Amino acid sequence: MAGGMSLDDIINKIKEAAIETLNEDVVAEVGADFMEHAEADVYGAYEPFVYDRSYRLMQTGTYAVSGGGLQVSITVTHPQGQLIEYGHGNGGYYQYPFNRDDTAWQFLRPRPFYRHTVEALRGGRYKTLLANGLRSRGIPVH
Repeated sequence: MAGGMSLDDIINKIKEAAIETLNEDVVAEVGADFMEHAEADVYGAYEPFVYDRSYRLMQTGTYAVSGGGLQVSITVTHPQGQLIEYGHGNGGYYQYPFNRDDTAWQFLRPRPFYRHTVEALRGGRYKTLLANGLRSRGIPVH
């Protein structure tokens, strides 16, 4: 035991720092990406003709560290999340699949906010956030 720490102690310290970094640094960024994609992919796709938007979809994402602590998951609890993601006929059916100005195709088509958020997770930015967070917690990462 060099420096008074066993290999198990070192592994546990690294794991604790990784979980803390994921919970405090990475999950916040995942939430920001989710909100960005909900805004751009869902709400930016069209302007409603008759109703005012509630923006509830942006408040239904939950982000958590899971899978032994090294996986971030996103859960969307909006009742129409599947319909919005996959579009009319693929993720469900809108009650009124038409409108007065013949622009229904804008809301009937898929608006893949969830897929785009997951694709962003696969990018290198989160690895960089994790590495920087580990460094700030005293774990040398190269």
